[in-house]
Amino acid sequence: MEDLPRNAYKALTYPLKSQDSEVRWMLASLAVGDVIGVALVASIGYGGVLVYIGVWIVGGAMHLAIILRWIRGRYSTGGVMWFFVGYVGFLAVVGTLTLLSIWSAWPTLAPTARYIAVQSVGLIPLVAAIAFMSRKLAVTTV
Repeated sequence: MEDLPRNAYKALTYPLKSQDSEVRWMLASLAVGDVIGVALVASIGYGGVLVYIGVWIVGGAMHLAIILRWIRGRYSTGGVMWFFVGYVGFLAVVGTLTLLSIWSAWPTLAPTARYIAVQSVGLIPLVAAIAFMSRKLAVTTV
């Protein structure tokens, strides 16, 4: 088990292990689950809070599983940090935009359209983390 550096950015530059591809797939499954949740909310017209709670619970369980596997030496520190950046980035963007949309009462959008817009923008950190991990896995796999 590697120690975490004092600088979190430095951990993102660490090489990845081949098993870290599982972490990338976990990020991808969160993104797909969110897209499915958005499609359901768009078709039904309600249930956005349930999708938020579901993503938090599933993402939290995935994060716990990743940390436990990292402690046992299965995943690299870089892979754990990329999951953390993607997942927490997603939660931060979605949470911030949701609060901003409620606070400013985006008058031109209906609640369902507002939810779809916020969730779509929230996918950017997940997709970025998946893309960076894919590139790093192809180049520097230990």
